[in-house]
Amino acid sequence: MSRVGIDDRAAMRKVADYVLGLGHRDIGLLTMRLGHDRRQGLVDAERLQSPAFDVQRERIMGVWDAMTAAGADPDSLTVVESYEHLPTSGGAAAKVALTANPRITALMCTADILALSAMDYLRGHGIYVPGQMTVTGFDGVPEAISRGLTTVSQPSLQKGRRAGELLHQPPRSGLPVVELLATELIRGRTCGPPLRLRRSPGHRAITARRGPAAC
Repeated sequence: MSRVGIDDRAAMRKVADYVLGLGHRDIGLLTMRLGHDRRQGLVDAERLQSPAFDVQRERIMGVWDAMTAAGADPDSLTVVESYEHLPTSGGAAAKVALTANPRITALMCTADILALSAMDYLRGHGIYVPGQMTVTGFDGVPEAISRGLTTVSQPSLQKGRRAGELLHQPPRSGLPVVELLATELIRGRTCGPPLRLRRSPGHRAITARRGPAAC
């Protein structure tokens, strides 16, 4: 069957490279559900090895690739899974991650809905973004863009339109076609160096250039 999509692994690596390049090493990764069972909370190594959903697996692998390339240990990731996709799911996952590892300086999310909810949770608990916590998402939904979220924008409308074209006009060869569309890293207002680096003389310029706080 023909498929139109994106390279989720490469796209997630773009944002992970950016976060790691800012100096973050204590990272929480908030994901959508990884299996068909109703499991929520911290994810162990065994579950990470065999997620049921390809998109989540590929996005997690993108973060692992970036950490490995940066000389960081992927096993140090604090991964939290959300089975339900509710407006409060990201906040609940952020609470679990920060309770499990209070050293976390960045929360990377595999979907904007998780990131926006996490931002609401952080704001409600007096944690400043990006001054005290970096947050990233994935998808590029309008609310994420309007709130200044650093995210990966994917061409959802183009994906749907092209998939429809392939359905109604299949390739003459009769062979399935896989088309990968381009993504874009949107550098919003929710990322900055970890607090410990901001305090060092070498990062004063980065702090000075930072834009207004995210909503």
